[in-house]
Amino acid sequence: MLIYSLRNASKNDLEPMMRLGHEAFRPYVEKVRGWNQEKEEQGFLEHFEIDKIQIIQVDDQDAGYFKLDKAQDGWFLEGLYIGKAYRNKGLGSVVLQDILSLAKEAKKEVKLQVFKHNPAWHLYQRLGFVITEQSESHFYLLWKAC
Repeated sequence: MLIYSLRNASKNDLEPMMRLGHEAFRPYVEKVRGWNQEKEEQGFLEHFEIDKIQIIQVDDQDAGYFKLDKAQDGWFLEGLYIGKAYRNKGLGSVVLQDILSLAKEAKKEVKLQVFKHNPAWHLYQRLGFVITEQSESHFYLLWKAC
């Protein structure tokens, strides 16, 4: 298991995190609606809210990031992206379990959405997320502390 740390995002993270996010979810977006680089970059820039983003570091190297909106009525995990070199090593699982532990302490539920054909769906299911809705392309998931 990888040991990680978190740091707050800064404006300097914009470009590298956009590249990492696009690398991580481009295959799923392409299957659903095709890929338009300009539109995807514009969408990323519109949703890059520095105060909601944590950079995941392993050995002082940026390994990924997540965006967590901590609303009053619950938390929304808007994305958890792990760089290619760190995937399939348990990092995403550990980070997500830590987020869920914090949510449990705060007595908050966690919502997220995932492309149906994204294998991360299986991780979410193992950790107790349940489907509340679905569209043609996405599952909308909810986790509540037991």
